[in-house]
Amino acid sequence: MPFSNSNTVLNVLVPELKRNLVGKKYVQSRTSGKKQWEADFTASNSKKELSAESTDIQRLIFIAEAQRCSLTLRQNPGSTKKKNATTFFDLLEGDQIVDITKPSKERLLTIHFSSKRKLHFELFGTKANVWLLDSSGHILEGFRKGTPTMSPEQVDDHDSASIAGPSTTDTTLSDQSFDSQEACESWIKTTLPGFPREHLKDLITYHSLDQKTAKELTSWCLDVEARTLATPTFRLLEDGTKTLLADDILPLETHQRFDSVTELLHAGTSQRKGPSKLQEEKERRIKAVQTQIKRKKGSLKNLETAEQTLQRATQQEQFGHLLLANAHRESERTEEGLLCTNTFDQGQEVLIPLKSTYSILENGQDYYQRAKKSRAQAAMYDERYEAIHAELNELEEALSHLEATHDEKSWKAWMQTYDQRLSKESTSRPYRPIIVQGVEIWIGKGARENDACLKLSHKDDWWFHARGVAGSHVYIRHHSLGGQPKPPAALMDAAASLAAWHSKAKGSPVVAVSVTQRKHLQKKKQSAPGEVVVRKEDVLDAEPKSSTEILGTFES
Repeated sequence: MPFSNSNTVLNVLVPELKRNLVGKKYVQSRTSGKKQWEADFTASNSKKELSAESTDIQRLIFIAEAQRCSLTLRQNPGSTKKKNATTFFDLLEGDQIVDITKPSKERLLTIHFSSKRKLHFELFGTKANVWLLDSSGHILEGFRKGTPTMSPEQVDDHDSASIAGPSTTDTTLSDQSFDSQEACESWIKTTLPGFPREHLKDLITYHSLDQKTAKELTSWCLDVEARTLATPTFRLLEDGTKTLLADDILPLETHQRFDSVTELLHAGTSQRKGPSKLQEEKERRIKAVQTQIKRKKGSLKNLETAEQTLQRATQQEQFGHLLLANAHRESERTEEGLLCTNTFDQGQEVLIPLKSTYSILENGQDYYQRAKKSRAQAAMYDERYEAIHAELNELEEALSHLEATHDEKSWKAWMQTYDQRLSKESTSRPYRPIIVQGVEIWIGKGARENDACLKLSHKDDWWFHARGVAGSHVYIRHHSLGGQPKPPAALMDAAASLAAWHSKAKGSPVVAVSVTQRKHLQKKKQSAPGEVVVRKEDVLDAEPKSSTEILGTFES
């Protein structure tokens, strides 16, 4: 949507139109082609009193073209005479403007005249048009062919500066999360249609909006929108684009500032200063490195459970020692376990849970095995944590130096130092990895990415996918199972819940999920992206859960 036709710009424009046009009288309107309509208004008594040098004319300019649809006002434009021009709406000659209204949620605008007639504008791209309506709302004449999508009587003409929040409930908002910047952008456009769409990707990157919950994001967007409507700034940016957002909200370099929205709208292409190839490449690299930094921080957060895992290993080993020392007390065990004196905790009593099918001795040996596995997981956590932390430090250093580049010489120096070192990181993975109890899980990012995961996965990996609906392929990586042929039941349930969450059936309370090993999948030629043939499968009923919920469950 062009900047000049955005809902927020129109909300800022309406008060300015009111200040300049209410009380003025209609002179005439015309077009000279190219889908541009112009109307002149004056405080004079008749158009006969106007001259080419008149300083009393306000000209409203409406461009009804999809790619550059706009509504602007020009003061004292000069002569009203146009050769070879078609005129419109002669019935309005001498009619006085009494009000200008615009509903907050729609790109509609209505000019009200003392005769009760109205000029009704729709600024909807290919449907952009202006009509003259009588006092009953019937169309008397139109600039272009067609009829209004909505008449003024069908919309709420309340204060245009009011903010339209989301229609979803707070409960829904608090539970929703975003898996990518693209998902965050799509959610804002769908849920908050009044929010400024210009530079939306920049805002998501600069403020890490994709890391907020839906409830936090809604609050942030509404605050920004309210602030922009209350105190807009009129900036032409260095890259030639325009914005009403303040510098601290959108920290892009400003080429020129203006005193009003109409001045900004009239800033023509001749003033635009397009970005150089170096600037474009620098911005692209900055965003790429910022994305990599987010991934590393997310991975580190998943690995912060190493200390808890080590503590669990110590307790499991102690339970093993205690059970071996009390193996002769088989007759004293209960359904809850065996109550022992804990010699590792100043003789306090401790109830040790037991597997019912194992003897006390076998339970002790089982605790030893669990402790061994937990220690191996903790060691892997530490090793991966250190490696990822080193990679994060390098990325943050690279980003700092990249942001400091200001000319071709400093750019070449950065490229020579960091380009090859970051080339491996810059390759986007087709999956989002998470670590659950030391086990690596892949979540495919999309249909084509699902195919890429299929090629990268091992034949013994465990595969999960919601049955009968589109969704992400989810894999439990066999190499991280510590030699177990099959993941524990809790981990299988977790992967199934992730597959349900990342599917079109996400809104259902329970989702049927196909489970099999990678070796039982086949990708046929000419099949659609992400489509596979499953030769053998089991089915799990899973409750859809996000990665955050899954990790929180296992940590607790």
